[in-house]
Amino acid sequence: MFTSLAYTQTGSNPFEIKFRLGKEDKTIIKVNTQSFSNPDSIAGSSGVGGVVAKAISSPNDSTSKIKNTVLNPFDVDHIPLKKSLLKTNKENLNKQLETTKNSNSFLFWFLLIAAALLAIALNIRLQIISLITKSIFNENLLKLFHREESGKNSLGLGLLYIIFALNGGAFIYLLLKHFGGPQGILIYLSLIGLIAVFFLLKHLGLWLIGDIFIVQKQTSLYSFAIMNNNLFLGIILLPINLIIAFGPTLLGIYFIYITIGVVLLLLSFQYIRGLFIVSEYLIDGLFQIIVYLCAFELIPVIVLVKTLFIS
Repeated sequence: MFTSLAYTQTGSNPFEIKFRLGKEDKTIIKVNTQSFSNPDSIAGSSGVGGVVAKAISSPNDSTSKIKNTVLNPFDVDHIPLKKSLLKTNKENLNKQLETTKNSNSFLFWFLLIAAALLAIALNIRLQIISLITKSIFNENLLKLFHREESGKNSLGLGLLYIIFALNGGAFIYLLLKHFGGPQGILIYLSLIGLIAVFFLLKHLGLWLIGDIFIVQKQTSLYSFAIMNNNLFLGIILLPINLIIAFGPTLLGIYFIYITIGVVLLLLSFQYIRGLFIVSEYLIDGLFQIIVYLCAFELIPVIVLVKTLFIS
């Protein structure tokens, strides 16, 4: 027993702190206790409670010098890290937005999303494109299509309306770029928002006019005709936008003017269809028709064109 105790006493202490530095590199940091006993030294130090530490080098180092360093444990770095970080992130975001002004690369991803949504809509209802196309030129089929879709929320039609907003915004953006208008991803997103708000107000206005003047049947059918034209336009704009954005420049210019002609033709069909729908009210309800045309057809288009091309 005594032998084991003696052995443990002579063994190494696991709690002993050993210096990692060599003998020549060891430095001893001593606190000058005189600075605490002498009030004048405390007053002369930098900051309240400053501590004077003396770094004494090894006696073997003939070139060592005693350096007095004032350490203040209450020193605080007042650099606003959060503000500077936000500023850096904002600058990086602005740089990324600047790079999109002269590039159509971001359009590819939005058009890819539109193509994916179109595939989902076709998977939900395979004959949806055929019904939309035939309803543009056939009034009886339009009424039948409207009767089938009224009173229910069709997911396929909702997806196609999102496709119209994406592709309509892309075409207007490419049109602005062709005529030297503003560019960038923020402009494109703003165009999508304008299209969504414009047609939302248009459908809401038709619903209000039908409810106020008790012509819900006619206004509902005309609102569905507008939606049907938009869905058809959103589908055909998908390949056209890809050609204009990423095809040869001359071919893109041709498609721009061809698409403008197609849009004007579809609007003509829409207005003619509207005249047939409200034909029995042309005399008695002429004032309501003029109010609708001014409030929801002419003025919004004029404001939109002025905002995009003049500002």
